Amino acid sequence: CNPPRSVPGASYSEQGCLDAEGLVDPLQALGKLRACLEGCLAGLRQRTRAAGLRASPIDVVAFSSFAMSWLGVDKEGTPVTPVYSYARSDPAASGYAQRLRERIGDHAKLADETGAPIHQAYAPCLVYQL
Repeated sequence: CNPPRSVPGASYSEQGCLDAEGLVDPLQALGKLRACLEGCLAGLRQRTRAAGLRASPIDVVAFSSFAMSWLGVDKEGTPVTPVYSYARSDPAASGYAQRLRERIGDHAKLADETGAPIHQAYAPCLVYQL
């Protein structure tokens, strides 16, 4: 929930969306995202005006990240679970990773084949847990 730093002078004072177990309330995260984007866009408009430039309309704002998170939604797209983050730190996560290693057996071979060793942030561990 920290803002991108690609907009000079952009800042956002709210910190963290993860709870103690690494779960995220999706509506809280959405609110923080909206506040962050609105703040960045307001700053961009202010700097554009201060420079004497005419602002072009912004049609799309997009971002990407290299992180896995899961969110369950119903048919209407309404969240029905918290966001399960790769950064979760609840003790159960490592237990499920260990159980998955035991169930798979040759987990070292799997890691060699997929490039992904089994660990608490491994996506199949979360699927196994859920």
